[in-house]
Amino acid sequence: MATLHHHLLHLQHLPTPPRLRLPSRPRRRRLLIPRAAAASATATTASALEDFRRWLASQGGAGEGGKAFPAAVPEGLGLVAARDLPRGEVVAEVPKKLWMDADAVAASDIGRACGGGGLRPWVAVALLLLREVARGPGSPWAPYLAILPRQTDSTIFWSEEELLEIQGTQLLSTTAGVKEYVQSEFDSVEAEIISTNKDLFPGGITFDDFLWAFGILRSRVFPELRGDKIALIPFADLVNHSPNITSEGSSWEIKGKGLFGREAMFSLRTPVDVKSGEQIYIQYDLDKSNAELALDYGFVESNSSRDSYTVTLEISESDPFYGDKLDIAELNGLGETAYFDVILDEPLPPQMLPYLRLLCIGGTDAFILEALFRNSVWGHLELPLSPDNEESICQVIRDACKSALAAYHTTIEQDEELLESENLQPRLKIAIGVRAGEKKVLQQIDDIFRQREEELDGLEYYQERRLKDLGLVGDNVSVNHGGHWGGGQFHRARSSRGEMPSDPARRRALHLLPPNLPPHTPYSRALQQHLFLIAQHLSRLARSLPLPPPAARRGLDQLHAQLVLNGFTRKRFLLAKLLSLAAADLPRAESLFLLSASSPHRPTSPTLANLLLRAAAASGAAPSALLALFSRLVARHGLRPNAFSFSTLLAALAAAGARALPHGRALHARALAGGVLAPCCDSGHVVTSLMDVYAGAGQLGDARRVFDEMPARTVAAWNCMLAAYVRCGKLDAALGFFGEMPGRDAVAWTTAIGGCANAGRAAQAAELFWRMRKARVRDDAVTMVALLTACAELGDLELGRWVHSRVYREGWQRRTVLLDNALIHMYVKCGAMEDALRLFVMMPRRSTVSWTTMISGLAMHGRAQEALGLFHRMHEHPDGATLLAVLQACSHLGRIDDGRWYFESMERVYGITPEIQHYGCMVDMFCRWRQSNEALELVEKMPFQPNEGTWGAILSGCRREGNLELAAKATDRLVQLQPERAAGHLVLLSNMYAGVGQWERARMVRERVGALKAEKPAGRSWVN
Repeated sequence: MATLHHHLLHLQHLPTPPRLRLPSRPRRRRLLIPRAAAASATATTASALEDFRRWLASQGGAGEGGKAFPAAVPEGLGLVAARDLPRGEVVAEVPKKLWMDADAVAASDIGRACGGGGLRPWVAVALLLLREVARGPGSPWAPYLAILPRQTDSTIFWSEEELLEIQGTQLLSTTAGVKEYVQSEFDSVEAEIISTNKDLFPGGITFDDFLWAFGILRSRVFPELRGDKIALIPFADLVNHSPNITSEGSSWEIKGKGLFGREAMFSLRTPVDVKSGEQIYIQYDLDKSNAELALDYGFVESNSSRDSYTVTLEISESDPFYGDKLDIAELNGLGETAYFDVILDEPLPPQMLPYLRLLCIGGTDAFILEALFRNSVWGHLELPLSPDNEESICQVIRDACKSALAAYHTTIEQDEELLESENLQPRLKIAIGVRAGEKKVLQQIDDIFRQREEELDGLEYYQERRLKDLGLVGDNVSVNHGGHWGGGQFHRARSSRGEMPSDPARRRALHLLPPNLPPHTPYSRALQQHLFLIAQHLSRLARSLPLPPPAARRGLDQLHAQLVLNGFTRKRFLLAKLLSLAAADLPRAESLFLLSASSPHRPTSPTLANLLLRAAAASGAAPSALLALFSRLVARHGLRPNAFSFSTLLAALAAAGARALPHGRALHARALAGGVLAPCCDSGHVVTSLMDVYAGAGQLGDARRVFDEMPARTVAAWNCMLAAYVRCGKLDAALGFFGEMPGRDAVAWTTAIGGCANAGRAAQAAELFWRMRKARVRDDAVTMVALLTACAELGDLELGRWVHSRVYREGWQRRTVLLDNALIHMYVKCGAMEDALRLFVMMPRRSTVSWTTMISGLAMHGRAQEALGLFHRMHEHPDGATLLAVLQACSHLGRIDDGRWYFESMERVYGITPEIQHYGCMVDMFCRWRQSNEALELVEKMPFQPNEGTWGAILSGCRREGNLELAAKATDRLVQLQPERAAGHLVLLSNMYAGVGQWERARMVRERVGALKAEKPAGRSWVN
């Protein structure tokens, strides 16, 4: 109904992009911007600044009398008063001939190349700026261009690591949206202008160049000079911002010059008195938030009026009253989506509460949407409508606030403590300021609605107001909602929160209930409908936002109790709904089923029995327990199993692997005996489930026999058989079967591609993908994941980038966490860590796998310190793979104490039992840093038999330390574990003896090698 999400801030002269997309890495790495334009304005050389002053003087651009001059200041460059200046004094008059604007574009080579139209004004000026930079000293603006900064502290120039500091903020997604928009404009300009006019840009233009020009325009253009009027004003644009200046709009104007005013002149005035030698400041924009200041200019203020959060509310198209609500919103100047900027320490925007109440209207409140009320409904919505409606808006907003606050990786207190630190880097200070401000606003919103929740019982609602207007009740009477007329009086049959008119044990949990339930009477059909709606609401919650186990269990407890207390145990539609909710709670599911089966005069419902079987399968019960339950249902309750019964059980057995094979055969026999597999029955899904059971147990022959015996083979059956071949590791047979398939859909192609990729035949997987495209079969996200696996194996970064661009080109509906994880894995395996980091930072949702892949990749590529830093910012609960990556990072850094702490706290802190890989990593770390004896102690304490990797690490460590005694022991173990590689291990030991002059022992080891009669395998190379 309502969401708080990262709304893209409007760009005034730039349209807001509809969705986020990662800018693709430019193909040319050469930057057009001259290195004289240093990393910041503070690095501008004195000679460049002097050249700029002379150029201004020669062009008449510094005003009369030299009242101000450009100079180096703490912000970089700024304007400094040459003498005492009163408020309103003109300090600069810049003639139009010096401006870089639309007229300058039209008179330039860029204007002639563009044909006079088609480009957005800012794009045209950006191209002019880049063209003049390319001309170098030959440009009429060369002295001005030489002092422009290479970067500002705007977030569009931040690195991926710096962007991690604004994770969870609206600023992060706004930045990504702006960069996507600039990227799309660059792609268009590159295709239509740059590539067709190479003489204008002989060295080419990269996306970084174009982004620089965009950043210069965004930070240096005066607020009113946007859109068609966009212009860079040399000298005047050096003036800096001060939060102490509280007036704007009167600091500058455009006027005519001379007697008839034919030439435009930009005039800059002092907004306050300025002493000689002091810097001249103006106010950039009083209405911008800190997030906008950070994006536009690269600074923030400590003023609470700059801290804001954009609340985005939307009328859902699935709302049954969508059309009526949209009409009402549009009549009052709003739309399907409404944005409300909430500012710290200020009241909520006046239209926010009415719009929220409109969104939450439903149930018995829906009468207010009738055409009769259309002209007056907004006035009613400005005041509380009903207890349920008011409670809903509080719950929705508070839940959204909690969700938004959970996305930040620091608390308000931590940010305030960091802000008190000295010597904060400017960008870190910006990040802390923005995220702290957003969190304070979110906390303020939550406090407002928490207080409103506490006051619900004391509010006056529409019904009270209406009855008082009609004179039916006095001013001191509170009216019941959801009550009824009886005996000439208005009786109270509810509590203000909609509790059931029963004892306290039968009251509902407010946070688990849907809003605006219809009124009900105990033991009535209305109460049955009431309970059914609650069950539906719980089901929706479980799908959209998984409830914590205690909350879900509490909701089920209450519903279960209501069924028993109200005598609804024979209402199968209610039992079926509750059985579907109790999918992973087998004891409860059996209890619910037995309520319906307790009467000997009523046959067992196959629907309820099948729901019970599904609950048992979802609960992870052992195969023997599943078969025992199935037998009880058949023997005691007279169940006549159908195709759904068998397919449910067989699917659960297929996931259990080889241990479920005897039970699978037993079910196969029962299905045959019961006629479920007869040709006249629709048993396709039963047969495919049987094939899965046999394939999962490695019985490929049985799976093929089931397939061959099918009277009519469906596409699903062909796909299932193909997957069985792949699952059993028979890839050549799978590809042969794939060639025989009469009709190959996307599932078949994806199965073949994934099988090749996972079997190490990546080149063949890529070839299959191109064949799939040639066959005009549409791929999907799963196909892309399989192809990315092949790209990672091949190291084919170009193909991986193509997949990435295609995913974004075809829209967000194809993007999943699984696909993003596959993209990150591909970039990591191909060594493109910056691309992997960029994608990771921009992911809308991350899983444990996302974090683990990134941490492991950083550690693998020598960036172990960054890997550990990322682990400390991880939100999801780590798993064994995550901790393995952390141990590898500690090993690379030589942080043995940290590695030991992480290893020892795996079970204590994270609840993860160390496996042999973790022990092996610890052994490798000890050996890598010359602590072989400690490594041996760990090996002896291992709850596993050490494998070849563990002993190999010890042998390598012994070689570094010269520990020959331990090396001999490790070699003997390796010879036992890897007899086929015994010669290599023995040769290594012999060389160690020879290295310290123990020739006799070296000879004895060589004799053992000779006795093995082993030959050195031929070397092999692979060229892609």
